[in-house]
Amino acid sequence: MTTYFNVKDFADIQLSKNFAEDRNCRVCNASVHGKQSNYDVFISHSSKDKVLIQKLRTYLEDHFGLSAYIDWDEDCGMSRDQVADRVKDAMSRSKTFLIVKTDNSDKSSWVSWETGCFEIMCSSPDKDNFEKIGVLLIEDESKKFTKETFEHQEYLKRYEIIGKDELQAFVEGGRQKILENRTLESKIVEFDKNFRDRSLKVDHSTATLKSVAVGSGTTTSFYGDE
Repeated sequence: MTTYFNVKDFADIQLSKNFAEDRNCRVCNASVHGKQSNYDVFISHSSKDKVLIQKLRTYLEDHFGLSAYIDWDEDCGMSRDQVADRVKDAMSRSKTFLIVKTDNSDKSSWVSWETGCFEIMCSSPDKDNFEKIGVLLIEDESKKFTKETFEHQEYLKRYEIIGKDELQAFVEGGRQKILENRTLESKIVEFDKNFRDRSLKVDHSTATLKSVAVGSGTTTSFYGDE
């Protein structure tokens, strides 16, 4: 069963200094974020979720060393007339595209526009390509995801729906990376089942405990002869 992020997962994250609330957006962002030429992921979101998005990017940076583009932080000095062009430019320099689904983003026309733009960038005239587009679900006490989650937004189901343990893999390699991890996990589970079902007993005096990395940090251990 897939586990999704909860707002509580970000509660203890300390925001980096470049997110200072009193920053004057008339001055071009001089932080390391604004100087990057390429990004691992473009985060599409509602500005009403600013604190959550700040913490999500800090989480990506601190846990996985991944870079993320946030328009109102990276290009805070731009005029409103420049927004669309600057955002499209940032998308062209981002490996993946992440929609952070919240009540606020559901109502955001910018999220819909950005998603459409990135989809066009990734597709060819004869083939749609959604491999690099993902939807990140974040639950809270009043909101749990059910089969009605995408009601009136069924188009989002074309993209990868990202579980808690799949965020790193998606940002690093899109849907393909997640599928590779899932295949590996299935093989490990199958191997483990077959191993446990074997009637042959292991001679522990000649066996060695081995570990196999699965997904983002999970380890499956088993005994095997040298």
